[in-house]
Amino acid sequence: MTTIITVDLDVSLDEHERKELLHLIPEFVECVLVLREAGDVDIDKELLSLLVGGPRLTAADVRRALADAEALRAGYRGTEWLTAKELAEFASPAGSISKVRRWQRRGQLFAIRRRGVDYFPRYALEADFHPRRAVARVMKVLSGYSADQLALWFESPSAALDGSRPREVIGSAPKRVVAAAEVAITETSPSSER
Repeated sequence: MTTIITVDLDVSLDEHERKELLHLIPEFVECVLVLREAGDVDIDKELLSLLVGGPRLTAADVRRALADAEALRAGYRGTEWLTAKELAEFASPAGSISKVRRWQRRGQLFAIRRRGVDYFPRYALEADFHPRRAVARVMKVLSGYSADQLALWFESPSAALDGSRPREVIGSAPKRVVAAAEVAITETSPSSER
């Protein structure tokens, strides 16, 4: 398979911006290829939106895309991820994949999809491998978030949690995590930007 990436550098770039952009392109291409290989359509759309969103591609656009890609990778590395089959096998009493899918359809669990396989975060599960109720409440509060955005939110340190990551405290302080989600959604709503 051949991937062709064309970069049309706007002639209105000053020399410093041009050099900075040319320096960042190889890293950006690597991130794009990693995300494409992961098979995540949402990320592809987000990258496309980023690249088409402005009148021209700037070094800041590339840096932002690189930071977003690295944050997602960190989120995936930061926890254990289980397939539906693994989750069904571990659930007490042993469940079926259809039970896992039902939890997902009901908004009790989220999964990230990679190469056609859904992966569920371990932090979203109780000791018996059933969904934590607080995760469903967070998902409801952050209902506009994609699975990747949810994973990133759970991985990101939160000021509302004294710098802890929501995934780190969901088991011990579920109400605080739900409250942190409410703060996050309030901070990103259009009315908070006025």
